[in-house]
Amino acid sequence: MNDRLVRTSVTLVASLVLGACTATAQFGSSPSTQLSTSSVPPAATTPALTPTPSESPILTVPPSAIRSLAIGSPLAVEGSKVFVETGPPNGGTAGQVSTLQVGDLATGMITTVATLEAGRSIAALSATPDRLVWVETWRTGTATDCNGVVPCCPSQGKPLQWQVVGFDPTSQVRQVLASGTNTRIAVQEECADVNPPVLAADSDRVAYTLEATTPTAPFGNEIVVRSLAAGSIVRSVKTAGFVPWLGLTGTALVYRETLGAQLDGGTVQDARLMLATTDDQVPNLVDDHAWSAAVDQDALVWGRTDATDASIWSMAISTGVRIHVPGPATSAFQHEGDPGSWWVSVSGLHAAWVSSGSVNGGAQSAIPFLWIAGESTAQLVVLPTAIDGLFASDGWLIWEDDTGAAMHGVDVTSLGS
Repeated sequence: MNDRLVRTSVTLVASLVLGACTATAQFGSSPSTQLSTSSVPPAATTPALTPTPSESPILTVPPSAIRSLAIGSPLAVEGSKVFVETGPPNGGTAGQVSTLQVGDLATGMITTVATLEAGRSIAALSATPDRLVWVETWRTGTATDCNGVVPCCPSQGKPLQWQVVGFDPTSQVRQVLASGTNTRIAVQEECADVNPPVLAADSDRVAYTLEATTPTAPFGNEIVVRSLAAGSIVRSVKTAGFVPWLGLTGTALVYRETLGAQLDGGTVQDARLMLATTDDQVPNLVDDHAWSAAVDQDALVWGRTDATDASIWSMAISTGVRIHVPGPATSAFQHEGDPGSWWVSVSGLHAAWVSSGSVNGGAQSAIPFLWIAGESTAQLVVLPTAIDGLFASDGWLIWEDDTGAAMHGVDVTSLGS
């Protein structure tokens, strides 16, 4: 599951990640002057490891290998499948209807999975091989007249009703797992609106957030983990700060938590990464400055806000062993602009993410990188289009065209360096 979309995927074999590596603790980035702590993450229970050498620092994706679909921004990906909502954004009005569609890059087919009630929208979706879980939101009443005010934010601040829905695509049966009304605006941006619950799902479990404001935690959340089969609550966790992302894998719960009273986009990027490996464990700090994170089976990967070498970190959940994965050692890539690695995702033997900089002198706001477990560095991925989203998904590398009108993907197992 990555920090931009929540999803489940296939096994990352820990032995391939660790291999016969020699122990060393290293981090390639220089400390950031904007951070109050050291750039080195908190010490793991066991040393960090260096994987085996890579064959090539650059992976060029030929246009002939790319599969494309004329669909918009994804809610989630699962293997070669991309899930999107069609219809009015942000719930629309009472008379507008949205549908949930799935496009399969492997077959080129786009089909409708479900139709929502009029005026409702999907704020978050998690796709597993046999089930979909989503957060459905809507508002009652009419939108506010802006009276010429620019920018016009007609729904800003109005109570947001929501429900967590479990859906079996085969039987078409829907199950309401939880519901409520949110009223809090945690992220302070232009036209900032009430935040919907954050969602994650894996196997038989679903996790979602509730508003849990207290005098000492004005933007605190409560994370609820529920069994889909039994319908019962497995555990709940109160957080000191706002939770912009959740991940589930087995009994492990992982989340990013940002502290502060005046939250904005920059603050949410710089968050604490927390992990509890069992249901009875209190979540522990993994890193103080995680911009983006993802989890799959035994692997937790994340990008730091101060990375200037397009690097990420990986940790085996079962052992606590950490690996620093630096960016590719190639003069083709030069870091430029803001530091950090984001849009991190992990699936099977692959992890993907982006960083800012230039490739062969041409500046890009989001340069893609791919790591194959066991190799010493990431590979710079050369794509024919600029991107606005990147996902490693069960042997596929999937990206969104920067126009927002198409999704592209390639079977990475068939590519050579």
